[in-house]
Amino acid sequence: MKYFLLQLAILIAGLFIVSCHPDKKPVQKAVEAEVAPKVPKTIEARTDSLSAAQLKDIETIHETFTEVYPISLNETIKNFKDNQDSGREIEIWLKMVE
Repeated sequence: MKYFLLQLAILIAGLFIVSCHPDKKPVQKAVEAEVAPKVPKTIEARTDSLSAAQLKDIETIHETFTEVYPISLNETIKNFKDNQDSGREIEIWLKMVE
């Protein structure tokens, strides 16, 4: 009986502490914002352009792999744009398409 009362007291105290604890989500979001990577402007400028041929190749890649990697065409294009060497990455994926 004493063991049961001790467990009950610990449970009640734990619930009280948890329910009175302030929410940490705003602090966590602030920390995430500070840690977010900053992309240099040179990379932003480079990733804004893909040729029409590269876009056609990316569409082919997307159509081929959509069953096993179901993301939108826009997301696929974004992923290639974000790559440091988009041309080389497209070549590699086209070899896998073959």
